[in-house]
Amino acid sequence: MDWKKELEKYESLGCLHEIFQRQARATPDSIAVVGDDVTLTFQELDEASNVLADALQIRGVVRDSSVGIFMERCVGYVISYIAILKAGGAYMPLDLSYPDVLLEDIFSDAKPVCIITNPQMQKRVLDKKQTVLVLNENWKEKLDKENKSAVTGGADLTRPKVQLDDLAYVVYSSGTTGKPKGIMCPHRGAVYSYTWRHLICPFETGDRVACNVFFVWEMLRPLLKGVPLYVIPDTAIYDPLLLSGFLKKHSITRILFTPSLLETVLDAQNLNISDFSTLK
Repeated sequence: MDWKKELEKYESLGCLHEIFQRQARATPDSIAVVGDDVTLTFQELDEASNVLADALQIRGVVRDSSVGIFMERCVGYVISYIAILKAGGAYMPLDLSYPDVLLEDIFSDAKPVCIITNPQMQKRVLDKKQTVLVLNENWKEKLDKENKSAVTGGADLTRPKVQLDDLAYVVYSSGTTGKPKGIMCPHRGAVYSYTWRHLICPFETGDRVACNVFFVWEMLRPLLKGVPLYVIPDTAIYDPLLLSGFLKKHSITRILFTPSLLETVLDAQNLNISDFSTLK
């Protein structure tokens, strides 16, 4: 197979959020994401991210602008990720371990339009002189009402036409060799990578993908092919018994480990190896 020609053919699929939206229309009633006692179908995930995308556009998100995501791995994170792309912006993951001084440096350097967070984490960003969107229990209804009011007032919520070379995400380096630097990544790289992996290691009927490690990179890959994403809680990913129980409970077929994490899990005392029986 000529992989270059295959990639060029699949490039015509468009940007990340456009591929997701086509999949959502194709499988609206299939389960898309499961986590923190919340389950969303593809249609529900598409609708929720549309509401949030509208709110982001109202707040000034445009092509190539950045929006921070500051929350634990959860369903809200997935909604935020897709919504930012739909609004034309680039998502910027902010690790919860970042000290306040690093957060302030990143905000000063990247100048994000706003930060999306949740009630558990909002205290750490509310005093950083940033526009903050808090995804509380009733956020969707609240923002939907605000969005409709803004449209009545003349707001234009036409989606921007995003190109493959527009920004999809901004990530910051560790800073081990100096001041952390923002790395700006376009849609093209992710679209090519996902396409390559879908071609050489295609999903199969019944697959269920669990994510936590490399979360911002892995979460979208199954969703682009109609495969459900199971969000592993941060409280479970480094606890071998909780993690193995999660895999068994949800009959997970695929998960991405670092070698060191896999070794730690397999070496844990009292581990029931049969919990991994559904993994391919």
